[in-house]
Amino acid sequence: MILVPFLLWRFFFLVLAVNYGMTVQTILAGEFDHTGLPAAMTTMEAVANGVEAFGWLLVFVLSWTGRRQGAARIAVFLAGLLFFDVITTFVLPMPLPPYFLAWGTALVGVELLGARALYREVQHEPVA
Repeated sequence: MILVPFLLWRFFFLVLAVNYGMTVQTILAGEFDHTGLPAAMTTMEAVANGVEAFGWLLVFVLSWTGRRQGAARIAVFLAGLLFFDVITTFVLPMPLPPYFLAWGTALVGVELLGARALYREVQHEPVA
């Protein structure tokens, strides 16, 4: 196993967990209250981002504990969840950055590359 990619992917998973967690805090602080979205939609965004934060933290922990195949499967699920979120929210009146659809889709691709790296680590592990 090459150490640098191993550490970089773990750092990426941790950054994702922190980022989604901070998004939940932003939503709960009321930053989305004046966007015109129904309260139920805002709550749904907070829950979805909370699931992403917990999921990426789980991927981070599992990838360190040797349960890389489970971590990779969770990462694929979370990438799909983000893609669903990108596709369904870019048309809503939310405070989204410019080109959200493009970079959101690109982030899904990077998340899938992280999952692929975990799968490849599983394939190269010695069998006990």
